[in-house]
Amino acid sequence: MLDPEILPEEWIEFEAGTLRIALHKTSKDSRGSESSCRHKIVFYAKDVAKERAKLLKRKVKMGSVKTWGKLSLCDFSDPEGNRIQLSNRK
Repeated sequence: MLDPEILPEEWIEFEAGTLRIALHKTSKDSRGSESSCRHKIVFYAKDVAKERAKLLKRKVKMGSVKTWGKLSLCDFSDPEGNRIQLSNRK
């Protein structure tokens, strides 16, 4: 279910069988510029920190876990530079 703090024009979700696909606006990077990478795939993880730890043990380079209230996220990239995220958002 969509977080009531996220405006509908900034986020839309589609049910695709057992998957949920979400499209949303990109955010600004740390310099205030639009992100140069406008896409990423996100995988659900009930416990983002636990799944991150498992991936670190497999030598995957991971970003830090970021938490806002009940939402936890962790970004990383595959070997070809495609952005990936773990999220506990259902």
